[in-house]
Amino acid sequence: MLVALVRTIPVAAMLSILIPEYNYDCSALVGDLRAQAERLRLKTGADYEIIVGDDASDDVATTAANSEACGGPRCRFVRNPVNFGRARNRNMMARMAKGDFLLFIDCDAEVCDGSFLARYAEAAVNGDVVCGGISSPAELPSADVKLRYKYERNARKVRSVAYRLKNPYAHFSTFNFMIRRQLFLGIMFDENCVEYGYEDALFGLRLKQRGIHVEHIDNPLVHVGMDTNESFVNKCEQAMRTLKRLDADMKEYSHVGSMAMKLKRFRLIWAVKAWHLLFRKLELANLLGKRPSLFVLKAYKLGYFCYIGGAE
Repeated sequence: MLVALVRTIPVAAMLSILIPEYNYDCSALVGDLRAQAERLRLKTGADYEIIVGDDASDDVATTAANSEACGGPRCRFVRNPVNFGRARNRNMMARMAKGDFLLFIDCDAEVCDGSFLARYAEAAVNGDVVCGGISSPAELPSADVKLRYKYERNARKVRSVAYRLKNPYAHFSTFNFMIRRQLFLGIMFDENCVEYGYEDALFGLRLKQRGIHVEHIDNPLVHVGMDTNESFVNKCEQAMRTLKRLDADMKEYSHVGSMAMKLKRFRLIWAVKAWHLLFRKLELANLLGKRPSLFVLKAYKLGYFCYIGGAE
């Protein structure tokens, strides 16, 4: 299988694997990727580098583990002096990269196939932007991550390659994607996205506005870094604050923003704000409890977005 895949790899193309990281041990991920990249290099001559961009982590143990994993040739551990935020950290890594292609991978990913890099190498022949996809663990890791796990499992249909190809820009994800470096440097991530959320949707919208083709392939990584219920709710709130700061085009492009704009046109924002104030504690009790509801999560996100003035 691997031999068949590597026959079409452009020998001159160098791949930069970029892993933005904050307080997360990605040493196993680095090891798996390095092993695959070395096999490809020996078979094709295509060079590579791995850069782990630590965004000023304060966890000493994970920082040490990640730094040690990046020892040796073709691998660098770069630690930011201060926390740059998600978008700026990724942009910084892209600027220092040397490869013809950039492969962005979130630090809480797990490689599940020995031909992962070979498939991207094959796609690089004709692709400028390629999304590999994301999958979730087969079983619930622990009871305290049930909300995020249900959210991930519910998204399985829309994450299939067949579904993603129907609307390639709306299903663009930064979790696991490859892009030509020169193309990326002409777009970059919006550094207004400091907190969690919407940097991938905004980047997908920019690709669409520029008419840049996005290819989707069946080459997923497993998302193993499941947030606790409380952490996931906090991230959802961060995402709503990020969405509020973005322009009207992005708000209409997102599901929550589009719904809020419709409510605004019908002058119903006040009703959603009132609902949020009245039922926020009950919604949180559900989301943080043993049987969290995805319907309640949607209602909470919309209510929070309207409450903070996101539709104004």
